[in-house]
Amino acid sequence: MSSFERGPLALLVRVAIFLLIFAGLAEVWFRTITPACDTPVYYQDSQWKIMRYDSRGPVEGLWTVGRLAWRGGQWRVNNDGWISSIDYRARAMRDRQLVALVGDSFIEGFLTDADQHVDVYLSDALGRAVDVYSFGLSGWYLEQYVAVSRYVSAAYSPDLLVVFVNEGEIARSVRDNGVVSRYLWQITTSPDGFTEVAPTDIYVAGRMTRPARLSAVVNYLRFNAKITLPGMRTTAIPQDPGSGGAAAKDPDSSSQADAWEGLVPAADYMVDRLCAENPGVPIIFVTQGERYLSAEALSNTPLGADARAVQAVCQGRPSCYFLDLRSAFSLDWATHHQPFEAADGGHWNAYANHLVAGTLATFIEENDLLGTAADEGCRWRFTSPPAG
Repeated sequence: MSSFERGPLALLVRVAIFLLIFAGLAEVWFRTITPACDTPVYYQDSQWKIMRYDSRGPVEGLWTVGRLAWRGGQWRVNNDGWISSIDYRARAMRDRQLVALVGDSFIEGFLTDADQHVDVYLSDALGRAVDVYSFGLSGWYLEQYVAVSRYVSAAYSPDLLVVFVNEGEIARSVRDNGVVSRYLWQITTSPDGFTEVAPTDIYVAGRMTRPARLSAVVNYLRFNAKITLPGMRTTAIPQDPGSGGAAAKDPDSSSQADAWEGLVPAADYMVDRLCAENPGVPIIFVTQGERYLSAEALSNTPLGADARAVQAVCQGRPSCYFLDLRSAFSLDWATHHQPFEAADGGHWNAYANHLVAGTLATFIEENDLLGTAADEGCRWRFTSPPAG
């Protein structure tokens, strides 16, 4: 036996070969057996200062949840950087009306396949006589919707704007409450009431962001196991503290029955801007609240503080509408007993997306918010709801 075969160099070679084989097997494992969570890359343009996803790629992937990699959804980044199964076309290239959905992670929809999102089901419910585009990102709040609506208006000229409001969104919109955003729009108090605060930084993905996405092992450690790897940001999502999508709630605004009154001034400012910057465009504010209330409990359970404040400031505005989804969830649960939660236990599953879209389609039709152009559309063309 040669000295090489017995020496430390030989040991190092064997260790290196073992590590390479182990890494290869781990990559296969986390791509097939326990699929790691794929994520797109964030992009923020300098003109509108709006965060979305980089359409240069990756543009497709599978979202999984937790160390056991529970299946979420197959996502797709479209031509404009949004999670959608379709590419978007400017007004000049469309011959149909447009409904624009603006919201947070519920509209972003990583927990369901892209072809099972609210936008797809709503287009189906409207008989595909109307285009439906969605603009959503995890961690967004009401003032961010104001800023995004400007971009949506300039790029696509929607005929109807639908804004999804969750709890805590008004408080997080106001910088004075202690949540300071670097990448998202906010408002702050001023002598005249409130004023907007633009993002102070433009988000730029790190040099290792795209190469790191190629490794299933790295993705699993980072997104499923939630381990911060050396040289990487502590979070994959450029959010502010406490703005975690479905789980984010402001305790002062959701637990006190009268807290909504303190949110009214800020809500009034932001709703007023939305209405003023989208003249002639009806705006529906949609809130979900609790999903499993009985009919009796529903009548005795007030809306959350944020939703109540938005509902209050909508009253009297001719272009402003408010839709409370709690009754739709309550009735459907009593009738079908199909759960509404996706793999993470918080966001909507495909069944809930289907229910939300159908309820919204009925509301649009009953209030004639798209005029006669949609008359042939709202005929409930669903074959059957997806499995819960």
